[in-house]
Amino acid sequence: MQDRVILHSDCNCFYASAEMLHRPECRHVPMAVGGDPEARHGIVLTANYIAKRYGVKTGMALWQARQVCPGIVFVPPRMDLYLRFSRMAHEIYADYTDLQEPYGIDESWLDVTDSCSLKGDGLSIAKEISNRMKSEMGITVSIGVSYNKIFAKLGSDYKKPDAITTMGREEYRTKAWNLPVSDLLYVGRSTNRKLQLLGIKTIGDLAKAALELAVDDDILRKNPAKGALGDYGRTPKERIALTSSQQEKILAFIKTHNVYNAYYPMICFMIGTGLRCGELIGLTWNDVDMKKKIINVDHQLIYKNLGDGCKFHITTPKTEAGVRIIPMLDNVRKALEEQRKLNFLLARNRDFEIEGYTDFIFLAKTGRPLMPNGVNSALKNIVDAYNKAEVVNAKKERRKAELFPNISAHIMRHTACTRMAEQGMDVKVLQYIMGHENIEVTMQVYNHISDMSRVENEIIRMNALAVDF
Repeated sequence: MQDRVILHSDCNCFYASAEMLHRPECRHVPMAVGGDPEARHGIVLTANYIAKRYGVKTGMALWQARQVCPGIVFVPPRMDLYLRFSRMAHEIYADYTDLQEPYGIDESWLDVTDSCSLKGDGLSIAKEISNRMKSEMGITVSIGVSYNKIFAKLGSDYKKPDAITTMGREEYRTKAWNLPVSDLLYVGRSTNRKLQLLGIKTIGDLAKAALELAVDDDILRKNPAKGALGDYGRTPKERIALTSSQQEKILAFIKTHNVYNAYYPMICFMIGTGLRCGELIGLTWNDVDMKKKIINVDHQLIYKNLGDGCKFHITTPKTEAGVRIIPMLDNVRKALEEQRKLNFLLARNRDFEIEGYTDFIFLAKTGRPLMPNGVNSALKNIVDAYNKAEVVNAKKERRKAELFPNISAHIMRHTACTRMAEQGMDVKVLQYIMGHENIEVTMQVYNHISDMSRVENEIIRMNALAVDF
């Protein structure tokens, strides 16, 4: 199938550009549009490039803009003027396509796929539009050319002013992957802050992380973003797992907490088995044999809209490696016994049915299986409660608080794998238990050094086995 040709056209400093055409005296001085200059309140809606070089930014209070640029000229906004210019721009766009999607008053996506046979390729059309905007309207535009809207928008932001940037399939990695993740459409201040805490700083980091989760859940067999950032010389991002010390502390906290102790058996089970979140919440009592001490993993539970609304669905593993029988450790068997008692004491309903499956092990208060975000939400609340208590205790004991990072179901899976590796488990056995199709996933993604004590313990073990010479 032929790729579509999508342009994103962004009028440079739109309000300021329109004002400078009507106020020639403002062309060569720092100028901003916004607020009420006489009343000295309001914010900067846009500024010309001269003002931007002084540090004036959109959203600044007028007094702040005056501080960084004392000679700035403020003009009040005239929306009727800007709407007239916007209509003129769309009239030009209409000569190339009727498939326009405005993104505010000064930006628009244009699908010019059907125009390429008459007007030339996307780059040629972008150049023609750019020239016409300058000659017919007197303003400049930055245009991104790509095969989808996201990369077209990145292209228009890539270089300003008066620029055209292509983001084709053969070049988006070299141009986009190393950009800050905050440059991505819809990644605002709050989302960016959360991604930074996860170590995701670039668009490439986000792509790689998302695809690694897909590999981990057997949705994909191979991560197509793997190695895409190698040219930039960055070391691979380490997968996060709890250290042994952290694991002991959080388990001790959960066990004695009067609210979160209800999650203690489940979290012990997660650390003892390394199940994926979907495998965990989809597990039924029919899948475990307490006498033979085995766990049969042959399905997952997901909560998605598969065309019938958002609801639970049973899915099979994407690869044969996902189907496995895991022997129970003693502490895993004990955790299951505790969970059975807990379900009985809380009178949780065992009859909830999903596509023929009933008697789920890990249940919400309603008797339904836990949802994936329910597991992660519980882990987050536990960490928040632990950190809050740790701050209080550290203050009493006059020491620095040792706070936990965010913990997710994936981190618990990484932790389980790391503990097994630290205990010297054969790597092929570890691959089987984790359900990895490719041993590289076991070796490179999970089997990482989590702390210095692990290195020291391994050297001590090797020293005890060493032969004198």
